[in-house]
Amino acid sequence: MKLLRGVQTVIVADDDREVLWALWRTFQGEPYQDLTTDSPEQALRWVRETPVSLVLIVHRMPEMDGIELFEAVADESPRTARVLLTAYPERMALLPGIARRLDGFVSKPWDSTLL
Repeated sequence: MKLLRGVQTVIVADDDREVLWALWRTFQGEPYQDLTTDSPEQALRWVRETPVSLVLIVHRMPEMDGIELFEAVADESPRTARVLLTAYPERMALLPGIARRLDGFVSKPWDSTLL
């Protein structure tokens, strides 16, 4: 995949391919480059390779917890917005230190209009 320079980039990472497909469809026609992956490592590589405006990541993934990935993204690219996709946003907000590392939560299932 060729990364586009000068275009705002959004990365979506989820281990569920059906969720990725639904999110990809949601973002079609928007004025930014949408990169989707089921690999947290790939998402982090993209963050290292190009300026990223937003990272939307599911909380639970088998290879790397979403919170761990967000911390790595924050270290690599502090200006990148970080939003967690979770079925339990109220629980995530209560975890110590989570709220300061994230810019927001999106509930599963999500409202495509709000997203």
